[in-house]
Formats: sequence, C-alpha cells, structure tokens
Amino acid sequence: MDVLETIGIVVLGGFTGSLTGAAIHALADRIPAGLTPVGSIICTTCRRPFPVDRFIPGRRGLCGTCGRKVSWYKPVAEFTAAGITILAFLLHGLSGAGLVAAIFSLILLLIPRIDWQYHLISSMTIIPGLTLAFGIATFRSERELLSAAAAGAGLVFLVFYAVGILLYRQPVLGFGDVLLAALIGAMTGTRQVVPALFIGMVVAVTAGGIIAMMIDFQNRRGFIPFGAYLCAVSILVLLVG
Repeated sequence: MDVLETIGIVVLGGFTGSLTGAAIHALADRIPAGLTPVGSIICTTCRRPFPVDRFIPGRRGLCGTCGRKVSWYKPVAEFTAAGITILAFLLHGLSGAGLVAAIFSLILLLIPRIDWQYHLISSMTIIPGLTLAFGIATFRSERELLSAAAAGAGLVFLVFYAVGILLYRQPVLGFGDVLLAALIGAMTGTRQVVPALFIGMVVAVTAGGIIAMMIDFQNRRGFIPFGAYLCAVSILVLLVG
C-alpha cells in the first residue's frame, strides 16, 4: 500500500466513517425511544428532532425547544466509527474483506452505544446484522456460519448463566444476549467466534464486574454491560483477524 492510497483511505474512510457514526448516534436514541429507526437525530430530553445539518460530523448545537445540547455521545460515536472504518481498510486493503470488516464492525458499534446509555440490547439492532451476515454466507460457507452462530449462542448462554448465579444469585441472561452471541458467531466465523466470545466475557466479568461492584458493592446489583464488552472485543477480532 503506497502513501497516496493510505492518505486516500484515511480521508475517505474518516469522512464516511464519521457520517456513519452520526447515523449510529441517531439510531441509538431513536430505537430505545420507540421511534422508527430512520429519521433525524432527536433531543434526549424532549424527543424533538434536530435539523438535518446535525448529521454533519462534529456539529452539535442546541435543541430549539428545550435548549439541551446534542449529546457528547455523538462526537464519540463519529470518532470511533471513523477509526474503525480507517483501520478496516488499512488492515484489509480496499477489498471486499475490508468492506465486510468495516460494515460488520460498525453494526456491532451500535449495540454497545445503546447498551451503555440505555442498558438495552434491542433485537432491532441484531436481526438486520444477522440477515446481512447470513446473506454474505452466499459467498462463503453457509454451514460454517450457521455452526458459528449456534456455537456462539450456546457458549454465551452457559457462561452468562453461571456468572449470574455466582455473582448475583440469579440468572442475568436475556434473549438479546443469545441473539448477540449468534450475531457475533455469524460475523466472525467458526475459527474466531470462540476467541472473540471468550475474551469478551473475561473482560466483561473482570473489568465490568469490578466497576459494577464498586458502584453498588453491598447488594451487587451494579449494571455490567456484557454486550458492550463482547462487541468491543469482537470488533477487534474482525479488524485484525
């Protein structure tokens, strides 16, 4: 990869990635609010839509109704999405593999964006990704992707159930977690699904568990965003795998 190609990837990848990050921010507020996914960025206080120009990367501004500023989650989502897009094409080249790694990683980015703020893993964020992953199976091995999805869902179910019993004396697994595991399995494939899920769960249980117990030590009901950690590790696996 020469210098000009690298510069082109950084510029174009950064621009398209940041635009996608703005869209991810919009989806992350609209879906939990029960609104249609397609639409403007909304104010999280009064639910009024912001003007379309708020999709411009880096632009925030105030709500014309309540005066609240566009959440700082927006520039964070834009910066992260831009970085993911750039890395995907730098590591995989301007190829189909790079495009798939970028798209899958950006889909996974939406899930922790919602989970951190709203403590929610919505099927509306997972089903489209599963559909796309199985659609791409047309060009890969369908059996491999189906096996990975099933293995991922089963592994997460067993580990999450055990962790919930040990830490909280009750199950912490939801159906959304199972769907997320299936999504990660379908995206990463058979060879990478186990490392992605295992490392993600180790990080979630250690780092997430320590933080949650520090916040609410006595009754151990602090929120651990398992899905966010799984997605973060899976994005790394997709980029470097």
